[in-house]
Amino acid sequence: MAAAFVLTPKEYGHRILLLQRSGDDAYAPGSWQILYGHIEAGERAEAALVRELLEETGLRPLSLWTMNETMIFYEQIKGVMALVPLFVVFVQPGDVKLDRDEHQAFRWVLPEQAEGYFTWPVHRRGLALLKELFIANEPPALMRIIIH
Repeated sequence: MAAAFVLTPKEYGHRILLLQRSGDDAYAPGSWQILYGHIEAGERAEAALVRELLEETGLRPLSLWTMNETMIFYEQIKGVMALVPLFVVFVQPGDVKLDRDEHQAFRWVLPEQAEGYFTWPVHRRGLALLKELFIANEPPALMRIIIH
């Protein structure tokens, strides 16, 4: 699994895309989250996120960045701890085409609004890092990932 904050560039006012899990989701029904994607056999984490971004939202990335961090949380359905690499995907703001099997709603929110949507502390910690590295500052070029 991999995860990403989906963010519009500064010239569009830095909005974060939040996705609300479907009401019948087995793990976290109705919760607001960032983009998650399962990594298929032989697939790299960044490729999985680009694929999932298109499948779940219809959006295409402008650029992809590593946050050089992981999120750790317990997956109670599987009974395992998940260690999930965290990324940032910049996109142009646009019409989101939700995969209704996965999500029931979306919102573009300002960074200062996002924290109030998150159920899990791991998302709030990631948001703080996003603000520090990508909103208050220009990220170092070495954090950029070339999309193939």
